[in-house]
Amino acid sequence: MEQRAQPWSLAGPSDIEASLDSELEASRKARRLIDRLGDVLPSAVLADLRTVITELVTNCVQHGSGRSIDVRIDVTAAGDVHGSVSDGGSAPISLLPSTSAEDRGLGLNIVEALASRWGVSAPSSDVWFELAAPDREMAPTRA
Repeated sequence: MEQRAQPWSLAGPSDIEASLDSELEASRKARRLIDRLGDVLPSAVLADLRTVITELVTNCVQHGSGRSIDVRIDVTAAGDVHGSVSDGGSAPISLLPSTSAEDRGLGLNIVEALASRWGVSAPSSDVWFELAAPDREMAPTRA
């Protein structure tokens, strides 16, 4: 049986780089990777990070290019989280207005609510985000 290398790495005690197949299980696999930061992040930040990653990876699977999904997470010494999710796509990304709890397309609205800052690395559809350490707050801006 051929052994494949793990598609993720823990570059340091608080950094993650992963390449996931664009499949229904991608979000679950991404959450399991994020859980490796449980000893580094406060539980509230970890919960927000898991939710943000789930929404962004799910968007890649549902609306993306179909290529592998790259996830990168860096945790600074101060406890801030910097992350990105990309699939090599270039489709426009925007927040959709919601009119009821049954609406679909709430993923970026959830990211907007949880992230201190987030944006799109144009002209790609790569999304970056930041989560502030719980004892301080970053100025909310989108790029």
